[in-house]
Amino acid sequence: MRKQSYLTKLNFRDEKLCSVVKFSQHISQAQALLIVSRNRLENYEKEGVLKKLHYMDNNRKEIVYELTQEGRKWITHNFGHLQGNFYTSTTAIQHNITLAQQIIDRPYFKWYTERDLRELLIREIEQSDNRWELMRRFENGQISVPDGGYITSDGSIECIEITNENYTSGQIAAKERFGEITNIHITFIKQ
Repeated sequence: MRKQSYLTKLNFRDEKLCSVVKFSQHISQAQALLIVSRNRLENYEKEGVLKKLHYMDNNRKEIVYELTQEGRKWITHNFGHLQGNFYTSTTAIQHNITLAQQIIDRPYFKWYTERDLRELLIREIEQSDNRWELMRRFENGQISVPDGGYITSDGSIECIEITNENYTSGQIAAKERFGEITNIHITFIKQ
């Protein structure tokens, strides 16, 4: 017996929601409701694309949605142009929600995941005269990839790194080294 499909007649709002969670892994309920209706959001949960989570933020219980493994397959099947690397992070939910807001604020740009940027960095390192030294520094954490990036209206890439009060100067410097090697500007956004 075939499972009922809760998501039919996909539209641009569905594509936008799927794009945000592809590049951030989490989205707050409030952010999601700016894109789709409450009923549609519940259908994403019933379909198994998103999983509802509860977390505490400043002593307030908040609702957030997490992209599931099944959801990744569903997005790839229904929005072929969104296939490829999905954002995965073991960092805090609030970090990913802050990243989601950056994606929501830039809806018309093509986004890159951290993994996409890692691949770009490795290509740059491999073409460098001092590739062995750079690869050693990358493997030792002295060069670090930002959370995401997007192509701006002039065709250049701009990266985003979400920081918090626990970031050290060494961690910031490692991200800046990514920018130096790839010649890509990074905007640091405090969570």
